[in-house]
Amino acid sequence: TLFLDEVGDMPLNTQSKLLRVLEEHQITRVGDNKPIRVNVRVLSATNRHLEEAVQDNRFRNDLYFRLKVVTIELPSLRERREDIVPLVDHFRKQFTKRHKKSVKGISPEVTKRLFSYDWPGNVRQLRNAVETMVVLDIDGVLDLDDLPPELAEVDEAALAQADDGRMGLIGKSMEDIEQWAITETLKLTNNNREEAARILAIGSRTLYRKLEKYQIGKDGEVSAE
Repeated sequence: TLFLDEVGDMPLNTQSKLLRVLEEHQITRVGDNKPIRVNVRVLSATNRHLEEAVQDNRFRNDLYFRLKVVTIELPSLRERREDIVPLVDHFRKQFTKRHKKSVKGISPEVTKRLFSYDWPGNVRQLRNAVETMVVLDIDGVLDLDDLPPELAEVDEAALAQADDGRMGLIGKSMEDIEQWAITETLKLTNNNREEAARILAIGSRTLYRKLEKYQIGKDGEVSAE
């Protein structure tokens, strides 16, 4: 299996060579003239609109349809903000281990900041941001002091005035953010409260007090008043 990332940025001459490989199932090593038979499955990814590139003659029409056998469209991170919390926790664990740090959770203030940001670099940018925060952290909780420059410099007034239709959280109070963070973390952990407390970097007793405060039931849902 061969994975070709950012295939939309491939030069036209390289596209021709790739198409020939896909059609003939043969390659020729550099400096050799003897073709070698290959059996390869190609996976490709791009953040470009390949249909537009085809129309603009920047991407070969025949290669486009040769690659477009099974297509999976993944929305940008700003279109699936509900994935931010589990992704941050995954990357936190990954980089805590890699950099031999002890980072137990993330503050509600940082959660709000992450949700308000549009992430033009998608998951890769989020991954790099979490690594930066883990490296900079000194107290075991990712907070505002650990944010990379592009997030640290976001204007707070702009956050409050942002279109909260995107997730309904931007501009909300910290209690609203905290309640949301608890319910989403409980969903992430299949309502394992001990694990949720660990991810949120709070004690179990503190979590139980907050569950009572926000009337969050055993199923992780907020009770109607």
